[in-house]
Amino acid sequence: MDFDFVSDPEFHALLERGEFAEWATVHGHLYGTRASRLEAALAGGADVLLDIDTQGAAQLRARYPEAVLVFIVAPSMTELEQRLRERRSDAEGDIARRLTRAREEIAMWRRYDYLIVNRDLKEAAEHLVAIVQAERCRTGRLRLRFPDLEVKD
Repeated sequence: MDFDFVSDPEFHALLERGEFAEWATVHGHLYGTRASRLEAALAGGADVLLDIDTQGAAQLRARYPEAVLVFIVAPSMTELEQRLRERRSDAEGDIARRLTRAREEIAMWRRYDYLIVNRDLKEAAEHLVAIVQAERCRTGRLRLRFPDLEVKD
């Protein structure tokens, strides 16, 4: 799904109308996923991947219990700090805030269905593909896609 950029007042109006499947303030910025767009994609049979923080993930879990949550983490805080610095896009204070927030979020990994330690991007992507493929084969999901498989008494 593509990003829609809206003003803060527009965002708050959408929030008040309950139009977000999830939303959060992250590093001082408002982010959200519109429920209508998410549900349309799902109804069309699409696999939907959202890059969201732990606040949004908790909201998704509450609203969509069938959602599959995957926590992706750097192999260490040292590695995460190095990656943030190599981006050269954040001021020192921003890096410190991101590292503090990362520590808080990492403590929540057990609330997720899967954990991927991103040592190597290619390997992490392969793990994510494997999770998507496995979830597509869950019997509960297959029943929804292939109702003729149901045995009627």
